[in-house]
Amino acid sequence: MSELNWQDLRVGMLKNGVAPKYARRTILELKSHFAELESRAIDEGLSEIAAQKRARKEIGDEATILNEVLSKPELRSIPSKFPRTFFLVTPTLSLLFTFGITLLLLLMSYESGNAIESGNELAAWQKLPVQAWFLASCYLLVPCYALVTIAIAKERFINPFWPAAGIVIMVFLGSSWAYTLDWPTAESAGAFSMNWGYSYFPRALRGDHDLQNYLQIVVTLTAAVVFWRMYDPLRRKLIN
Repeated sequence: MSELNWQDLRVGMLKNGVAPKYARRTILELKSHFAELESRAIDEGLSEIAAQKRARKEIGDEATILNEVLSKPELRSIPSKFPRTFFLVTPTLSLLFTFGITLLLLLMSYESGNAIESGNELAAWQKLPVQAWFLASCYLLVPCYALVTIAIAKERFINPFWPAAGIVIMVFLGSSWAYTLDWPTAESAGAFSMNWGYSYFPRALRGDHDLQNYLQIVVTLTAAVVFWRMYDPLRRKLIN
């Protein structure tokens, strides 16, 4: 085959730490340049096969191009440069940041509800966004962060140990939060509470909290394992 193997070249860049966006941009630029060289050769009277061979000779082979790209450290992605720090710290920090936003939102909703005048209550449309965010933060946030972490790791061909360790830490921390918000009414003040923690001994297990947390851990880790095995970034046609 006279034309370069663009997919292998892209994979080589990703495996060596080049950020996916730079790998894609480099491939697109190389393909455009290759097409220009090929078109110029055809205009000079060469056949298509001869034009491709000439264009490939001028543009260089895969190893030469890859070495040239890897000589630019600014093209490397942060997860590839610092996999230990990125995958152990970033998911948990992102989770804690989102929990902080959730706490702030719930407190603001609680205070605004307590400030209503007698005879007035918060309308359903005012409660709905808070309730939706509440449910998402309790049940969807941790799985979503886990799946995003896996996608980032697999698209960069990262050693699976650090993403797996980061996901386990994040799932353990994120599955034990619980919020309670009783909406204030005109007749009674509202109530807000939140807690974090686990019970490890059978006699101390609380059926309304701990078993749900452990179930969430099992479900999230199972989904993460399945997604890791099934997700193949190379199936996505990133290069046209």
